Amino acid sequence: MRFEDARREFFNLDNYRAVKRRRLAPELAEFFQWGMELEDVADLSPGGLGESYWRMTQLASRVMTRRAQTPRRRPA
Repeated sequence: MRFEDARREFFNLDNYRAVKRRRLAPELAEFFQWGMELEDVADLSPGGLGESYWRMTQLASRVMTRRAQTPRRRPA
């Protein structure tokens, strides 16, 4: 699968809605919003891609840190 195809498969409205519907971390929803805008940024203002990637990295880091700090439940 090409990078562009993978990006479209991941950053799409259905996945974004699933994140919102399941009430996952707000940072994850924002991460998807930034990801869904990447193609437009690349077309309209390619110089802004660096900022988009930086913000997405920050959001992903917060989601992963939050997940690492969340206590896991033991199976019953």
